[in-house]
Amino acid sequence: MHRVDIGIVSYRSPEKLQQAVDSIVKHTEQDFRLLIFHNPSDDDAAVRDVLASFSSRIELIDVPTNVGYAGGVNGLLAASTAEYFLYCDNDVEVRTPGWDRLLCRVLEENPECAMVFPGPGHYSFHNGRYRECLWSAGYCWALRRSALTALAATDVRHRLAEDPALPGRWPLDVRIGHHEEVDLMTRWRLAGFLIGCHPEVDVFHHETSSRSPESAK
Repeated sequence: MHRVDIGIVSYRSPEKLQQAVDSIVKHTEQDFRLLIFHNPSDDDAAVRDVLASFSSRIELIDVPTNVGYAGGVNGLLAASTAEYFLYCDNDVEVRTPGWDRLLCRVLEENPECAMVFPGPGHYSFHNGRYRECLWSAGYCWALRRSALTALAATDVRHRLAEDPALPGRWPLDVRIGHHEEVDLMTRWRLAGFLIGCHPEVDVFHHETSSRSPESAK
């Protein structure tokens, strides 16, 4: 068992945010700290009410402008201090008791695995110890923060990051605009790591942003 940090990037969808937080609190078994990075919008009142109702359970990271998914994840990782960091979109529903423990176990028992996803992943296969996958959607995942040191060195060597210490730009590349986690998974491999998945962990994604007009554009 570990102490873990769990992070959510918040943007609109107050009802789904409520459901996401409730499902995380209900099904997380390890000692955890819940961080919410809030991206503001022009229709924030209902979300603010939900965030205020969480005041005793969360640490809120408030920013003046919307920095998107990638910028929000980078902000969460910058604020995280635990070895294992678990990320969730604001519209997920965790359905597996001990989901955090199951994902962290893959990372703990396999030091070459830097990042692990719930579900079967894409093009996954069993490597004899756990399931690897080519990639998976970025609505929920866990990573080992100590692996970021090796990633930074590789990014600089391959000229993939101007400066890994630059606030708000790393480890997700905010210039891409979509599927930044797929880019990250490719860079993990360049740094010598593998990507895992755990088919027994069920985290349902309500896909609020994926089906929005902004994402379509």
